Amino acid sequence: QVLSVNSAVVHVPASRIAALAADDAVVWVEPPLPGLTNNKAENRAATGVDTLNASPYMLDGAGVRVLVFDSGRMFEHGDFGSRLTVGVSDTDPVSNHSTHVGATIGGDGTGVFANRGMAPGVELISYRFSTGGSSLASGFLYIDPCDIEADYSEAFNLYDVHIANNSIGTNTAPNGFPCEWTGDYGVTSALLDSIVRGSIGGSFRIVWAKGNERGSSRCIGDDFGNYGEYYSTAPPAAAKNHITVGAVHADTDDMTWFSSWGPTDDGRLKPDICAPGCQEGGDEGVTSATGSGVSNYATACGTSMAAPTVTGICALVLEQWRVTNPGADDPRNSTLKALLANTAVDKGNAGPDYQYGHGSVRAVAAVDPVIAGNVIEGAVTQGGVYRFTVIVAPGDPELRVTMAWDDSPAAPNVASALVNDLDLRIIDLIGGVHLPWTLYPNDPGAPAVRTQRDGVNNVEQVVVDAPAVGTYTVEVSGYNVADGSTQGFGAVTTGQLAECSSAWTVALEGASLPCSGTRR
Repeated sequence: QVLSVNSAVVHVPASRIAALAADDAVVWVEPPLPGLTNNKAENRAATGVDTLNASPYMLDGAGVRVLVFDSGRMFEHGDFGSRLTVGVSDTDPVSNHSTHVGATIGGDGTGVFANRGMAPGVELISYRFSTGGSSLASGFLYIDPCDIEADYSEAFNLYDVHIANNSIGTNTAPNGFPCEWTGDYGVTSALLDSIVRGSIGGSFRIVWAKGNERGSSRCIGDDFGNYGEYYSTAPPAAAKNHITVGAVHADTDDMTWFSSWGPTDDGRLKPDICAPGCQEGGDEGVTSATGSGVSNYATACGTSMAAPTVTGICALVLEQWRVTNPGADDPRNSTLKALLANTAVDKGNAGPDYQYGHGSVRAVAAVDPVIAGNVIEGAVTQGGVYRFTVIVAPGDPELRVTMAWDDSPAAPNVASALVNDLDLRIIDLIGGVHLPWTLYPNDPGAPAVRTQRDGVNNVEQVVVDAPAVGTYTVEVSGYNVADGSTQGFGAVTTGQLAECSSAWTVALEGASLPCSGTRR
């Protein structure tokens, strides 16, 4: 009996329910609620990680080393076992926040199995970012990149880390910093873009939390006209190359009340994608390890929780990449970004938008193109064109291709941060040209259109609705490779990439088409 609400919980055969409900003394009958779970289980279910952890995928991130660069060193919680290493030069205090973040990536649920992370087999390398003084020193992570370069270099060269999670930022509004910083491409943004490009010894992959600026009304719309909650990106989330993650609710897949929105000051799309970082029901957050005891867990909300969800998924993608492509280099940072963007579930306005980016991330959908060989990496020079061929099969509802490149760093606070400008387009069976989505920074709530080239972003996506069955040509061109280099890129397609012959042609349905590049 439940006396407070004059009810009873009873087990009856299904055949007796109708008679029970017909009794005049019974006001209502309802089925039992499902067992309550914590939000980490919701994160895994919402993104599809449960499926990747199980047969036939059997992915847990084994062999992938993740740098957790956070507000403190991680506690040696029981969920990490022997998989946690604290950076040799890092003697800073431990942090519950960094522990929570690291366990969302790769906790194994030793204390509470339902609280395990996305990739429970990864190795975790913990470093704390330091300003050299107060953690709220004016300019940190804006005009002062702190010790990012030193710690990243050590982690990369000493521990051979493969990807970094950064659930940190300036928190411009709540920290009382100048609102004019919001949306800026500062010194730290340029440094991060350089690190992705290889400045610490090799190309690298970085995931960054978008920030929670909409949780404070202080800088909303400040100095940007009447744009409401748009333009709320705190530095250095406005960098070009890192994978920037906003937060949705795990149980509804809808936007949270705090996740920062784009665009950046120069009109670029941020966030790139979104992932679960809170929950409307249940325990109202993401439950993850905290402290050092094996049974210690805490619940929190933020893009700080969404970013490690994506980092864990990226670890699973890297593991699958190595299985599918033995002996090959790991994919570029831009290739991971293209994978996540091309396979995310569209949210908000049709196409990308400044709230959700390219949508809500899906883990299985991001891994499957790797297995199917629908990922390509190539490069173009100034004025060059890189072509590859995609086959649309019967029943395909759309053809979607996303291309991204790790751009050269720009000078801080330039009017336009884009240095190398590539173009993506699809040519259909009758010669029709399909252009990428573009947005209007001066009207940030307006839907994206497909009527012009994109000269702003280093991620482009082209969608052909209800495509006819047959062969399509995808072109990546070097519209303006301004730094004089060869610009590499990664691209992902929903259609099947065609194998090329030794004569660099593919034959299909009586046609002989040119193709190029490396099929993954």
